[in-house]
Amino acid sequence: MQDCLQYIETRARDFYRKQDVFHNERHGERVVAYALSINRVEQADRFLVEAGAWLHQFHDHLHELRQLLDSTGLDEFIKEQLFQIVRLCRPHLINEQSPLAARVVFDADAMDLMGAYGITRELSCNLQIRGMNYQQAVQATRDVQRLFEETLSTPTGKALAHDQIVAARAFWSDFDLHSSP
Repeated sequence: MQDCLQYIETRARDFYRKQDVFHNERHGERVVAYALSINRVEQADRFLVEAGAWLHQFHDHLHELRQLLDSTGLDEFIKEQLFQIVRLCRPHLINEQSPLAARVVFDADAMDLMGAYGITRELSCNLQIRGMNYQQAVQATRDVQRLFEETLSTPTGKALAHDQIVAARAFWSDFDLHSSP
């Protein structure tokens, strides 16, 4: 499985290199690190968590994900588990009935939106990549942070994100104080 995990990581890194600066290799590395940290407590299948974390950004490229998974040599059951982990890595799809590995990976991706770094990363992406005007970008950043915060799925993910969530709330409170008309 270690060879397969290395293959998945290599292919995922190739994919991330083609993404925007906010969804690049560093984002993938942070999500993997968060996932492994969450999983030390949650204890989902480590291979599924690590491979799923590397693959999570394929959530908008499911056909490409299928092709990658078909090239791994993994058995159909494991490929389908990985596919579902990635497919469910969206706040409108993940829920308490989702497999634990999917919930761990979702929480890891959500953590990259939390705190001061998450705010600046999302706001910058909204402005530079999504082409939103400033007011739209600020509101979209707040909305997506709130959505991901409310959708955190594991007790460990919630606990690890707590300080970042507190920092983000303090930031937005200060922001509101100074940006009011």
